[in-house]
Amino acid sequence: MNFLRVSTRLFCDVYEAFRGLTKDSRMTAWAGKSEAIVRIGEIEFKMSIDLEVPNERVEWVLPDEGLRLTFNMMKCTSKTEYCTEVHLVVASLDGEALSDEVGKVWQRNANQLMEQLRAHYNKDWVILDTDLSLSQLRGSL
Repeated sequence: MNFLRVSTRLFCDVYEAFRGLTKDSRMTAWAGKSEAIVRIGEIEFKMSIDLEVPNERVEWVLPDEGLRLTFNMMKCTSKTEYCTEVHLVVASLDGEALSDEVGKVWQRNANQLMEQLRAHYNKDWVILDTDLSLSQLRGSL
């Protein structure tokens, strides 16, 4: 497989999601990050952050793993202010396909990472398509 993609919806605006993926104080709350270390479950990874498109895309580079984790963020719909859709793409740094073993391990890791992020912002709530019209997602509209 060339890459993995996992997505979730967060109960926050795009800018808060961006800060949650880039600011130490916000990342510590959900990813256990300190000094460029991210914790996914019981595993810790060294990483660096690459900001190519501010507030829309964040890239985490895991050099020891040879992987790039790209988070793409967008509003869930035009009618919502406090719902951000986050898509995580896991790919190799060299552009080669992921091996089956790496793919299986990182499918679990990516799912767990996105679950940690979702649980931090949403608690137990999984935002479904039917929830997108709820008044709490509309903000001041």
